[in-house]
Amino acid sequence: MPVTIEPDEEVIDAPDESADDLDMGSLWGRCPVCGKHLRPRDKNTDVPAPPPVGQGYRSRAKCDRCHSVIVYIGKGDWVVWDGRGA
Repeated sequence: MPVTIEPDEEVIDAPDESADDLDMGSLWGRCPVCGKHLRPRDKNTDVPAPPPVGQGYRSRAKCDRCHSVIVYIGKGDWVVWDGRGA
């Protein structure tokens, strides 16, 4: 005698609204010139990570939208590099 198995109802979870549309880019701030969400990567391993603070070349990044050279100062804040010192 054949047995018919019916699938259970599929439950679809609603998106979590408490995240406030945060993605990895917004966690690391925005470009101070054009406002683009930044998604920095480690220069050696290419792993998504913010650059170290206060380490000269290693603290810098280049915005791929406006091509500004910017410096990471921590806590998601960036400033435009003025070309002097570290």
